[in-house]
Amino acid sequence: LDSTGLVPALVCIPPEAGPPLQEAEARLCTRAVRLIHTHALDEQLSPAHRELLLWAALLLPIRHRRARPALERGLSLAEHILSVELRGAFQARESRQVGSLHQILHAVDALLQRERSTIRRSELGLLIRDTADLWRTSIRLSSCAHLLEESDSSSRVHEALSAHRNLESMVHDLDLETAHLLVPLYRGQELFSLLNIKPGPTVRKYLSLQIEWQLDHPSGSKEECAEFLLACAAKR
Repeated sequence: LDSTGLVPALVCIPPEAGPPLQEAEARLCTRAVRLIHTHALDEQLSPAHRELLLWAALLLPIRHRRARPALERGLSLAEHILSVELRGAFQARESRQVGSLHQILHAVDALLQRERSTIRRSELGLLIRDTADLWRTSIRLSSCAHLLEESDSSSRVHEALSAHRNLESMVHDLDLETAHLLVPLYRGQELFSLLNIKPGPTVRKYLSLQIEWQLDHPSGSKEECAEFLLACAAKR
């Protein structure tokens, strides 16, 4: 990327979408890809996830830019580049996944800033649910974002990588790899009957409360969950 000068061609920002890629941004794009290649690609990631991670890293320096409303309303500039400027090479789902990886970085950072002992199992589990099977990819991208802001000193690199590896390790230690597949113990008519409620906006709230409770009580029984839901309903 450095020697061929291909970054502006890959990160192709049309004039109507905003100012062109700046030289400093192009250097950061290249550095982000190098960091991912050096520190974040391994056999724990599938080939498809490695490709997403590399593209998410390449577009990381422009993740806060938005595509102008006249082009693709609601899309980030990174999503616009993948779905429009490089259309044919990417499916819409892949461009959305890159956008989601960028958006989830703040949640990963928030957990990294806290002591491990203060992080509830449900907090980490909800992060996994937001990223589904891309949870490991999101943590790797977060490490890249941190390293972009650091010097190249080995001590700083080691410190940043250790923090992110510890978070990955915590997911394994708490058996949360499949947290995105967890379903509420009470749904549908069973939930309506238990709480004496009708279909409506409050149902989603009780489903969310259940998931959070189940994440914090992985060995909890269905009866205990019912007691929790009834207590929540009594407070309303």
